[in-house]
Amino acid sequence: MEKDDLTALLIDAPAEEVDQIHRLLHEWSVGPVGSFPVQVTLLTKAQWRIAANLPRLMNDSRKLIELHLA
Repeated sequence: MEKDDLTALLIDAPAEEVDQIHRLLHEWSVGPVGSFPVQVTLLTKAQWRIAANLPRLMNDSRKLIELHLA
């Protein structure tokens, strides 16, 4: 996961929660490539990457609609 993706998702989160999430992701990411924890981590990372981009995508869509209607 890109560091910026995780940062975007953890904006305004308490420091203790950020630390817990970092530890959880690290623990899940350790192991054989085909193991269940690693596969769940890859899926979670993909979902978080999409979620981190949603605010930007919504803002871009709003701008395009405004330009089209103007």
